[in-house]
Amino acid sequence: MLHPKLFSSLALAAGFLLVDYACAPAADQSSSASAAGDRALTYLLDAASSSVKVFTGSSGALGFLGHDHVIAVPSFTGEARIDTNDLKQFALTIEAPADSLRVIEEKDAGDRRKIESDMKQDVLESPAFPTIALRGVGFRPAGPDSGQAIAWGMHKGHLQLEINLHGVSRTIEVPLQLELDPNQLRARGKFAITHADFNLPRKKVAGVVNVAEKLEIEYDVRGVAVRGKP
Repeated sequence: MLHPKLFSSLALAAGFLLVDYACAPAADQSSSASAAGDRALTYLLDAASSSVKVFTGSSGALGFLGHDHVIAVPSFTGEARIDTNDLKQFALTIEAPADSLRVIEEKDAGDRRKIESDMKQDVLESPAFPTIALRGVGFRPAGPDSGQAIAWGMHKGHLQLEINLHGVSRTIEVPLQLELDPNQLRARGKFAITHADFNLPRKKVAGVVNVAEKLEIEYDVRGVAVRGKP
């Protein structure tokens, strides 16, 4: 039989242990859940502070008679997501109305309207294919970036980009320079596609001057972090 004083001491010690157990774990679980929630960040893309341009050239026997055109994509929506534990999980989605594309750096207003009309009706065929959609499906960091827990700042690499244009879907690898901080994102790069890639007709002038087969795209896309979005 336990001595009464020894029994009282054991009971008191057990009481302290139960109090510690009841109070401590709740705080630990809350901290763990918060850390898991902080891994993912969503940035809402801002077309007004971004720039997406398409550069065309001329080809054919009288290609010298034509000149390059610069086409802007002034209106689009989209978002980017990162996992702060794995940069390779970077994801990007963008949608732009095909009718929103505009010819810039064209001095003659009449020429600009004609080029835009031809582009939308005869090349993009926007009434039948009203939306241009892009989706980044995987990021491959370059150099010392391991793709593990990220450091805020600049990261270079390549993005697997799925492009849906003119009823055709293709995935190509494009160079990507990311600038990241907890509040803002910037994604920049250049890449090229061809008319043939997406079954785009090539417009002729006087029957001999084509728009060049290759289209070069330059993008500088910015986004702002959205708080409270999973």
